[in-house]
Amino acid sequence: MENKIVSGSGAKKSLRFRFSIRAKLFSLLLIPFFIPVIGYSFIKKQEQVLRENEQSLLADYARIAATVLTRHKDHFSRSINIESLESAYAHLISYSPLLDGYFDDWPEHLQPALSIKPERSNVSEEHLAAEKSFEPTKVYLATDTKSYYLFISVADNSIHYFNPEQPKNFEQITFFGSGDRFKVFTAAPGKILAKRVGGNGQLTNELRVKGHWVETDKGYNLEIKIPKNFLGNSLGFELTNVSLNAKGNKIISKYGTESSYLIASPSQEIQDSLTNFTKKGLRFWVSDLDSNVLASTGNIKDGLEREKESFMTTIRKAIYRLVLKQPTINFAYTRVGSGKLSNLSSQRALEGTPYQNRYATADERVVIMSAAHPVIANGTVIGAVTVEKTSNKILSLHNKAMESIIDISILAFIVTLAILLYLTTHISRRILRLRNYTQSSISSDGRVIANNPQPVPGSDEISELTDSFQGMIERVSQYNEYLENMAGRLSHELKTPLAIVSSSLDNMSLCTIPDDLSIYHQRAVDGINRLRHILLAMSEATRLEQSLGSTSRELVDIAEIIRSYCQGFQSCFSEIKLQINLPDTPVKINGNKDLIAQLLDKLLANAIDFHMANTPIKVELSTSNSLATISVINHGKTIPEGEIQQIFSPMVSLRDKSSQSNNLGLGLYIAQLICKYHHGHIYAENLKDDSSVALIVTVPISNN
Repeated sequence: MENKIVSGSGAKKSLRFRFSIRAKLFSLLLIPFFIPVIGYSFIKKQEQVLRENEQSLLADYARIAATVLTRHKDHFSRSINIESLESAYAHLISYSPLLDGYFDDWPEHLQPALSIKPERSNVSEEHLAAEKSFEPTKVYLATDTKSYYLFISVADNSIHYFNPEQPKNFEQITFFGSGDRFKVFTAAPGKILAKRVGGNGQLTNELRVKGHWVETDKGYNLEIKIPKNFLGNSLGFELTNVSLNAKGNKIISKYGTESSYLIASPSQEIQDSLTNFTKKGLRFWVSDLDSNVLASTGNIKDGLEREKESFMTTIRKAIYRLVLKQPTINFAYTRVGSGKLSNLSSQRALEGTPYQNRYATADERVVIMSAAHPVIANGTVIGAVTVEKTSNKILSLHNKAMESIIDISILAFIVTLAILLYLTTHISRRILRLRNYTQSSISSDGRVIANNPQPVPGSDEISELTDSFQGMIERVSQYNEYLENMAGRLSHELKTPLAIVSSSLDNMSLCTIPDDLSIYHQRAVDGINRLRHILLAMSEATRLEQSLGSTSRELVDIAEIIRSYCQGFQSCFSEIKLQINLPDTPVKINGNKDLIAQLLDKLLANAIDFHMANTPIKVELSTSNSLATISVINHGKTIPEGEIQQIFSPMVSLRDKSSQSNNLGLGLYIAQLICKYHHGHIYAENLKDDSSVALIVTVPISNN
């Protein structure tokens, strides 16, 4: 028997590749993670390549421009010939500012060419006390083809204008250069008076020097136009300041430049040559050895173009702008307006070494790439060409690539989510299929039902679990079949020995049995009777199960069957009081009359065993919703809640141990088999009074 069970166990061992559910889910979760990581790494490498290419291109522009500008070497030599002088930068302008003492018509972002602050060595302590504090005197310098333009802002607490009656104590500025000296003053705010200082100190009017004097909150502004030939290529000035001391006496102090400054100004010839290199988004600078800007062209803020976008693209990019740094033209670029070019690239180029550099603007909104190349004439460095460009284009390409990566990542996330949803749904269906298979393999009464389920596909834990369940159910089915057939086999095998023992005991009873042995004889007879009763019950259940499939059905009146059976039962068991409640009209069902009688026999036998003495047993029949309901109610001990469903299983009995020696617990199991044959249902319930138990059977009423 054991060999049969083992051979039919269905334990299937497969050599197929095992791709577990955990591995499937983990591999899917890695996909959206790796896409942005790999994409970002690739973008950073491409960005580095683009930056190197841009730097190399800028270096080529600077080298070519420096080579071309060597033919203008004479325009680089002005600052070389006078190395001892510091320089003051005059910005090249294409128009003549209005001489009104206001700065609003001067170029934007213009920076002072000179900033002079009085030193204690030049100004007396009494004068400093009178003025309280000095702000630097700022000198802005510009030039066109014929004249120099100066805008001077002077801080002065008390202004003393020229008075012909006291011609010595008043505010004035003395200018000097490579030519003559000039004094500038005024008798009142407005047009200035200019005097040329002769060799003997004699003053003469100079009408070609024009200007305007305007008072301010902190002092005064002076805007002057001086012909170029008056100053030459250098500039110096001395400021005479008049203040009052605590006693009201005038204190006169003088300060200014200790020597002339070389005037450095852009070269029109270099500017014209540099214009040929103008390219959108590039800024070219040409500087001399003193870092003075000799020419510049181009706009570093050009080159940023916005493409036409659809409404959805605009919304999508508006979201991306929250997480990605955007290219911009609104940044602080301090090069414009300055006469000096003092960045690292130009400084290295002036030392004779081509140099490339990157730096962030003051507001850190943009990164600027620069490349510088020295201008060499006759083996000597005479200047440098610097080319600058923002990284806006690279940043735009970076953002486009990042937007693509984000789009792909979102798409991958959606696809992965869809796959996970499909996978979880698929797994759930497979688990439900396995659940249905296991539920359908075991009947409600615990019997194994032979079925051939559709296999659960796959090579993971669920498939292995399915194989395990199939093997287990096959083994349980074989063992269940063995147990089900055992009763019939035992009944068959024990009939002959039982008959022999029974006949032997009968023969012994015909003989004279000593009194001391008669008790043992009687015990043997009682044991044989109990054994015969047990075999009879086992045979009854087995025969019933085997015969139900071939038993015919007919239209019967279940009310008449119950009435007839109860009358016969009452005549046999007069000590048991039955209360019968049946309808007056027939109740027709499609069934078998003998099986209905056997069903009533089992129900009443159970009620008699459990009813309380001197209490009636009720038998009722009612109809509702095409169902006939038979109820057998007895007063007595109720059934525990956890055991109500178990009483219909075979070999289950709730009787006391003293009273169940001849009962195998097959009565209600047989009643359940008969109910199923009639497509009905049987169940037990404790009534609300907690002193009665009802066994209830429902069977469908026939429509014919």
